[in-house]
Amino acid sequence: MVSAAAGSVGHLVGQIAKIKGARVVGVCGSDAKAELLVSELDFDAAVNYKDDDFRQALKDATPDGVDVYFDNTGGMVLGSALFRMNVGGRIACCGKTGCGTGD
Repeated sequence: MVSAAAGSVGHLVGQIAKIKGARVVGVCGSDAKAELLVSELDFDAAVNYKDDDFRQALKDATPDGVDVYFDNTGGMVLGSALFRMNVGGRIACCGKTGCGTGD
């Protein structure tokens, strides 16, 4: 799972994860970005954190939980990721955008 997945760091992290054989779920801030992640950048799924049903969409996109989370945002996206983390999962903290809102 990668937050700010459509950004300059996030989309590269996702592509490297795919090259390494991972199933990759991106989190981004618009439906257009989510479509780009899946159709152009080969992410397996993408969810828009601004959607009213974000938490359910994230749960649906990560049915087996999350083993690795690349955190570019902090805030509520990180909080949501923590609920999806598998035992023994890992989080790489890269940075933080916005003011704790996940923007």
